[in-house]
Amino acid sequence: MGSNIKFMTYGAPGTGKTRLAGSSSWPTLIIRPPMDHTDSLAVISSAAEEWVIDSWAEMEEAYEYLKHEGEKAYRWTVLDSISLWQDSGLDDVFADTVARKGPERAEFGPDKGEYGINMHRLAKWVRHVCALDMNIMITAHPFQSEDDEGDMLMMPYIQGKQMPEKISGYMNLIGYLKVHESEKHGTTRVLLTDRAGKWYGKDQFDAFGGKLIDPTLDKIEEAIQKAKDNVKRTVKKATKRTVKKATATKTDVAWDDV
Repeated sequence: MGSNIKFMTYGAPGTGKTRLAGSSSWPTLIIRPPMDHTDSLAVISSAAEEWVIDSWAEMEEAYEYLKHEGEKAYRWTVLDSISLWQDSGLDDVFADTVARKGPERAEFGPDKGEYGINMHRLAKWVRHVCALDMNIMITAHPFQSEDDEGDMLMMPYIQGKQMPEKISGYMNLIGYLKVHESEKHGTTRVLLTDRAGKWYGKDQFDAFGGKLIDPTLDKIEEAIQKAKDNVKRTVKKATKRTVKKATATKTDVAWDDV
């Protein structure tokens, strides 16, 4: 898990989350609910394949495929989006309830029990998928929350108490995607990966310095690999200096004198 990218991006509709999901030059599997759409993929990538899934049984089948075959077939697996998938997942859970309890149950809609089942299944699915030996990306809509000081904080929209924090905990990269307009550069997309502002971000690779302009999955991979290489070189140099210093200061001291 540690060698792979577990990336979640969130932003308002139209900011380019699906475009980013389909931007890799490597084989990519995009899993989406039926109400979502991937029209923008047609102008981006021929390396992306999509699966339309509308039940938890199909989601489990997708996981089993990824576990046994997908790790070799795809470099990236994308859930686009987790916010809309929760709606499909809840519909599926509620349909099971109505089938068990009778059609009169449909009159009142999902209750706390159905929401809880849906949340549990989602957290389990994400946790298991993130343990696979492949890069994972999840997209989400944004919502306004509050930080510990009561200030506004943008977060990924995932239904359920502390669900945004729980799912975020499985990620090693989280970025808020927004569109920036300027006279000099025109329209650019910016991925914000720190918590310096009013958005939630996370960069455990220390690869982006807080932002990436016009991001693609290839750019993200390149930046992370560069950060990893820098860490390896630094550790190697530090190890050599430590050994040299220890050899130069070595003295003959009997253990009885210590």
